[in-house]
Amino acid sequence: MKKIIVALLLCASFGYGQESFESYYNPLADVKYQIEVEHPDKKGNYTFLIECKSIDSRSKNGALIINNKQLLDFKEHLSYLRDIFIKWKKTAEENKVTDINKEIEYKNKFYNSAFTYGDWHFDFNTKLTSYFKYVANKYYVVIYSPKLTSSSNQFIKSDGYMLSFSSPEDFDDLINKLDETKVIEYYKEKDKKEDLFKN
Repeated sequence: MKKIIVALLLCASFGYGQESFESYYNPLADVKYQIEVEHPDKKGNYTFLIECKSIDSRSKNGALIINNKQLLDFKEHLSYLRDIFIKWKKTAEENKVTDINKEIEYKNKFYNSAFTYGDWHFDFNTKLTSYFKYVANKYYVVIYSPKLTSSSNQFIKSDGYMLSFSSPEDFDDLINKLDETKVIEYYKEKDKKEDLFKN
């Protein structure tokens, strides 16, 4: 029942409650994706929606959904992956290792995800998996979602989505953009402008 209520709330706000806030670069996809964020509620709670590269030809869009209570854990996860990337890339280059696709173990949390299959669908049981790999003459860390299943229809599925990073700066860019102070300031300024034209 709780998941149904959450799904209804997400559907109500998805595409309406979120606003385009920032963007980040996915080097393996060679595309910039949007980071959207909703207006904090009266308790200061809000949600980031991070658009991702869908790896399912049937689904044009995928997204990772992070609420403010999960934000610190997710940023610590990204920092850990950045440090592993630096360490393993140096080792791989020194030893001329190019045939590599190694999982990076991490005690990960569960997040929410969204994907399109006609309409938007939600999966509330997303545990991310990360790999260090060599693709097209470059080293990457790639974060994958698992296969996703719609919370409203078990027969609607997606192969998931991915985020990629090819430098420490890629990690730092996303970490810095997922910033609570920036969210508060963004909506503070927006609300101030809207207050100027109230009836």
